[in-house]
Amino acid sequence: MMGFGAAIESLKQGRSIRRDGWNGKGMHVYLVTIDGLEPCVALFTAQGKRQPGWVPSQVDMLAEDWSVVAEEP
Repeated sequence: MMGFGAAIESLKQGRSIRRDGWNGKGMHVYLVTIDGLEPCVALFTAQGKRQPGWVPSQVDMLAEDWSVVAEEP
């Protein structure tokens, strides 16, 4: 488990991150980088959809239950 600052650093390194406090199964955020565009953070929803432009809530930013999503083999 880690705080938001460490989670953001992991995100910048290309890892997906999530909170244990989120109710939706499989939810996580990740960085989207496309040549010629500024990077943005996207949310992978519990419904399996990709939502660009995710903005954390104050609760998310103060949470200490962030973790890196295990990479699939």
